[in-house]
Amino acid sequence: MRCPPMLHHLVIAHQILGLPLLLVLALWAGQGCSRKVEEVARAESRPAPSTSPSSNRYSVRVLAVHEGDMIEVAKDGKNDRVRLYGIDAPEEGQPHGVESRKACTTMCSGKEVVVEVKRREGDDQVVGIVALPGDKSLNRALVWCGDAWWDRKSAPDDGILAACEADARKAQRGLWASPNPIAPWEWQPTVAAKSAPQPSPSPTAPAPPSTLRRTYTPPPPARRPSPTPPPQLSRPEPAASTGRANFSGNWNCQWGRDSIPGALTQSGSNLQGYCVYPNGKRATFQGTVSGNTLSGTLHVDVRTQWVIQATLHGDSLNGTWGRGSGGSAWSAVRR
Repeated sequence: MRCPPMLHHLVIAHQILGLPLLLVLALWAGQGCSRKVEEVARAESRPAPSTSPSSNRYSVRVLAVHEGDMIEVAKDGKNDRVRLYGIDAPEEGQPHGVESRKACTTMCSGKEVVVEVKRREGDDQVVGIVALPGDKSLNRALVWCGDAWWDRKSAPDDGILAACEADARKAQRGLWASPNPIAPWEWQPTVAAKSAPQPSPSPTAPAPPSTLRRTYTPPPPARRPSPTPPPQLSRPEPAASTGRANFSGNWNCQWGRDSIPGALTQSGSNLQGYCVYPNGKRATFQGTVSGNTLSGTLHVDVRTQWVIQATLHGDSLNGTWGRGSGGSAWSAVRR
C-alpha cells in the first residue's frame, strides 16, 4: 500500500529536528504504512559508525562559522575548515546570504560535533558531513530550514537532501520565501550589484569613467604614438618579435545589460587589471597572454572568482566567463 505523502515529512522531521520516533509511529499507527515505519525503525537501531581517531570520523568543537556552508573546528592542535558536503549556501553578497550564516551559527557554534570526512581539500580544509549533538545532520538541517541548497553536482544521489529541499520549497521556508531565488552556482556579481543599495559618493570612491578616460586612454596600436607615451599603456609590443598582442588600456566591459569600466596593464605575457561594478565594488584580474588571447581569474571576493577568457581583435575583446572553461559571453571595447 502506498504511504500518505505526509509520512515522508514526518520522517524528515524525525531525522533533522529530532521528532521522537515513537511519535512518528503513533501518528501513523493503523494507516497501512507498517512496512515504511519498520524500515525507519531498523535504520534508527543500527549502531553509529566508529568515531575513533583512526577513522574518517572525529569529534571536535566548532570554533567559528565563516559562511552558511563553512565552519572552522579545532583538531589535533590546529584549526581545520569544514565545507559541508552536498549543500551550497547563498553567497554573503546575495539574498539570504547573511541569514544563512546566522542560521548555521545558531545551530552549531561552540558545540561538540562529529565530522565525517568525505575528502580533503588542501592541508587545512575538508569536505564532510557534520553531526550535531543527538546525531542530527547539520547539512540536512540547513537545507530543510531553507538556509542552503541541495548541491546536485556534488551529491546527485542524496535522496534525503533532495527531500529536505523539496519540503523547504513547498513550505516557503528561508530563501524559498523569495519567488525566484537564485542558486549560488548561477549567481552573477552583476545581479548582486543591481540588487544592492547604491553607496553614496565618498572621497575614496573610484574615479568616474570620464576621468579614467582622460588619464589612461592609449592611442590605437596602428596610430603614431605620442611624443611621451605612458609606459605599457600606449606602446604595444611588436608582434614580429614577441607574437603577443597588446591588451593594455582602459576598457568598457559589457556583462549582460551592464557596461562596466575597467583597465588592463600588460607586462610581457603577464596581465593584471580591475573593473568597477555599478555599486562601486572593485574586482581585480590576474592572467596571462598567449598570442591574441588572454586567460585568467577575476577575483570578486573570497568566495567568488570567475575564469575569464577572451580574444583581441583590434580594440575589441570577445570571450567567456564562468566557474570553469566556457560559460557566459562577454565583450569589451578599448577606450
